Amino acid sequence: MNSLNIVSWNVRGLGSGPKRLKVLSHLDDLKADIALLQETHLSTQSQDLLCSSKFPVIYSSSYNSKQRGVAVLINKNVTFTHKDTVTDPEGRFVIINISIQNKDYCIASIYGPNVDDSSFFHRFFTSLSVHSDSTIIIGGDVNLVLDPELDRLSTAAAQRTWRIYYTGQRMFKMGLSNSDICQHCDSNLPDNYMHALWFCTPVQALWQQVCADLSVWLKVSITASPSLCVLGDMSAIDVEGGLGSIIFITLCIAKKTILTNWKSKKNINISQHRNLLLDQISLEKMSAQGSSNFERIRSLWSPIADSVT
Repeated sequence: MNSLNIVSWNVRGLGSGPKRLKVLSHLDDLKADIALLQETHLSTQSQDLLCSSKFPVIYSSSYNSKQRGVAVLINKNVTFTHKDTVTDPEGRFVIINISIQNKDYCIASIYGPNVDDSSFFHRFFTSLSVHSDSTIIIGGDVNLVLDPELDRLSTAAAQRTWRIYYTGQRMFKMGLSNSDICQHCDSNLPDNYMHALWFCTPVQALWQQVCADLSVWLKVSITASPSLCVLGDMSAIDVEGGLGSIIFITLCIAKKTILTNWKSKKNINISQHRNLLLDQISLEKMSAQGSSNFERIRSLWSPIADSVT
């Protein structure tokens, strides 16, 4: 199979037998290899009604016969190996992980809420991130736009919701979007402490790079997280006291880099952080000059100083 023909369709209810037949017939006309359906409105007991001779394999998540419901239908001509399935108990998404011709695919059919529901989007992206090494394909009706200015006729402030910037941010982080623009900042929403120091897209990019640098320089595994980067909690890192101080100071300088650019976070970049870090290393060495601690200070900072310079 050289290509996959994938169709996404909000069918708005498949309780009617004649409508189901028309939908399945049209999917066949479209030569769909995989169909991602939303708003099936089928109960758990009725999901098998979607099976047909052309689409004998179905993975689904249901809510009730009047609302929601999503499904992934796979054509009989597609040879694949099924690895696992994640279903949403509220019938809003189903995620399957399959292998086709030795290539892994993570395929999701999603029907998003039309209100700001932080638990839903967190649940969806957390489930999706487990399969970040696979080719990720998402189809569905997410009930939002990523850029209100471009995608809506009306750009009232009420439409610039939390789910817009959160979804765009998570998609960029997972490599599903090529935009590193923070939708929260771009929509002029009120700022807050956690957004300024963690959730903002350029801020998270800096934290990820800083922790990646530290991991290489100090030869330890350091993962960016709010508890580490924002609160300075290093309980999850197994290092000696001296290296712990180096990590803590480096993170503090990253926070300083962020706060220096708090009015225009787009200007945040890793070069600023590294320059401030070199200044700090120079100050540390100058303060220890002539004391018995000089060699110890020089030795602690040398892996970073040598790498940055």
